[in-house]
Amino acid sequence: MFASSTLILVGIFLVLSILASILLKVLGKGKTVHGAYINRVTLMTPAEQEFYRVLRDALPVEHYQIYSKVRMADIVDVQKGLNKKVRASALNRITSKHVDFLLCKPTDSTIYAVVELDDSSHQKQSQKRNDAFKNETFLACGIPLVRFPVKASYSSEEIAAQINSAFGR
Repeated sequence: MFASSTLILVGIFLVLSILASILLKVLGKGKTVHGAYINRVTLMTPAEQEFYRVLRDALPVEHYQIYSKVRMADIVDVQKGLNKKVRASALNRITSKHVDFLLCKPTDSTIYAVVELDDSSHQKQSQKRNDAFKNETFLACGIPLVRFPVKASYSSEEIAAQINSAFGR
């Protein structure tokens, strides 16, 4: 009798263990897995860092605040009144994209312009579609988008002139 009671308890324990394991797997989906992420070390690529230094030197700090790696969803919003599916789709498109640099008014963060640094990856079809989407979106929202090709060196004067011409200055 003692042996059969022990066997029943062991069986119940195994069944509960299996159920608990299954429940943890189901409830654990979508949670962060420790060890799945690594530190990128730097926010910007070396090319972006070099361009940022010249951009910062080219634009007077009293007129421009420069932000880097800003999500499109932080710059533009989805129109109200759209059906849920269309709105969710539009929001997903801008949430998953970022711009290289955002220029704002230092006193109140009014958005002036978006600056994109285009390297050789912008020749790929997928990147061309992404660039076209950004061009159309910012144009529709009245936000100037200024593109610069990646180069070995930049002229502060040329950068300032191209950015200021985007504002008609």
